[in-house]
Amino acid sequence: AAIPLCVLLCAYQGIVPALWAGITRWLMLRTKAPILLVAPIVWVVVEYSVPFIFPWYFANGQYLFYPAIQIVELTGVLGLSWLIVIVNTGLFRGIELAYQRRYIIAWRPVAIAAALFTLNIAYGTWRIDVVDREMAEAPSLRIGVGEANVGIFEKEFVDSSFKK
Repeated sequence: AAIPLCVLLCAYQGIVPALWAGITRWLMLRTKAPILLVAPIVWVVVEYSVPFIFPWYFANGQYLFYPAIQIVELTGVLGLSWLIVIVNTGLFRGIELAYQRRYIIAWRPVAIAAALFTLNIAYGTWRIDVVDREMAEAPSLRIGVGEANVGIFEKEFVDSSFKK
C-alpha cells in the first residue's frame, strides 16, 4: 500500500514544476515577454497556489545558507524562491544566448543574476552582523532548571497522598 501512495504523493508534488513550465512557456509564446521576467513570477504564483498536505517551498533547500536566507524576514519564503528562480533563469539565459550567438558570454542576464545574488548575500551578511552585535550587547540572565527524578506513577501517588 505504501508504494502506490508514495507514487501518488510524488506525482502530486510534481504539479508545481509541471505547471510552472507549462504556464511559463504559454505566456512566453503569447506575450513575447522575456523569460527573466515571466519565470520567477509564475513560479511564485504556482508555488503559492498549489495546496499541499506536506508544504514545501523551493527556498527550503537554502536553510543552511545563512546569508542567503536573511531576505526571508523581508519577503517571506516566496521572495527567496523568486530570487532563486530569477538567478538561475538569468544564468540559463546567459548561457543560452552565448550558445546561440557564439559569444563567450551574454552579459545582461548574467549581470542581473549576479547583481541580485550579490545584493542578497551582502544584505544577509550585514543583517547577521547587526543581530550578532545586538545579541552581544543585550543583557543576559542565567537561569537554572531542576527536575525531580519522579515518574508519572510516583507523582500520582504523591499527589493523592497530599490531598488527604
